[in-house]
Amino acid sequence: MCLKDPKSSGWSDASARPTAIVDAVSLLALRMQRGIGDATARRIIVAAKEHHTPLEGLFGLPLSRLSQRFPGAQARALAACDGAAVAQAQRQIDNARDSAIHVIPLDAPHYPPALSNAMGEAAPVLLFAQGELGLLSLPGAAVVGRRTPSADGVQLAVATARRLAAEGTLVVSGGAAGVDSAAHQAALEAGGGTVVVLPQGIFTYHPPGHLRSAVAEGRALFLSAFPPEDRWRTPLAVMRNEIISALADVVYVVEPGRPGGSQLTGMHGLRRHKPVYCRPCPGRPSPYDPALEIPSPFAGYLAYRLPPCESPVPKQQRFL
Repeated sequence: MCLKDPKSSGWSDASARPTAIVDAVSLLALRMQRGIGDATARRIIVAAKEHHTPLEGLFGLPLSRLSQRFPGAQARALAACDGAAVAQAQRQIDNARDSAIHVIPLDAPHYPPALSNAMGEAAPVLLFAQGELGLLSLPGAAVVGRRTPSADGVQLAVATARRLAAEGTLVVSGGAAGVDSAAHQAALEAGGGTVVVLPQGIFTYHPPGHLRSAVAEGRALFLSAFPPEDRWRTPLAVMRNEIISALADVVYVVEPGRPGGSQLTGMHGLRRHKPVYCRPCPGRPSPYDPALEIPSPFAGYLAYRLPPCESPVPKQQRFL
């Protein structure tokens, strides 16, 4: 996409001033528009920066003008970012900051480099976090699994999280019932830290008391890549799984059920050439390609690693 010089198209001098850090309110107003995901938002931001135009300088311009520079969905989203949209975003940002929630734009100092490194342009453009940001600088391991694990599955998840905590490794999971919750609690009981990656806005999450206390103590962090008032939706849960994998150096998947979140978290890890350890559901085969299996150093798991230049295919898809 080639943009014209702003001055040649009648843009004001104010809209041509460069900005060093993308304004969080502008980012949120853009992300709240229908059809605008993080990758699309990043493309708009890059185009604006290349032409020394702050993002907010594009908001509310006539669609006919924006369409000369941006594809249809992007132009419509920018035109829809009017005063009311910006005011709604400002209210949510203000409420977040008043609630001691960190608001982290993509180019802020505390933005986790692991997300950009692993996810590229699909990495979230704006994060909301409550708790100790320093936890994100620790080496991390994901421990995820089904909501209704067996007793053996719970025991394995607990043992894994405790061992990771004893090694000084951050336990990253999604806060769901079952394996996720057991891993969070075990890490904290072992004196470690944990990050709860949310599939919703941070205002709509109601944590259990032990996690709320751990946040206050600086041993846990709630992390959301979505507008603070967003409720749980399937697309948000899917992206949450990718973020969990991106923050982890290794992925442990305990008793994944039907194709779903925990299985996808492992798939994301394999695609990024991270080691993935899986404890299949009792009576079910592993969901991952047996050709990728390697000897496991940990009892109770099957180990997988993706060879260079290969992309894994879930076994279920091989027979479709």
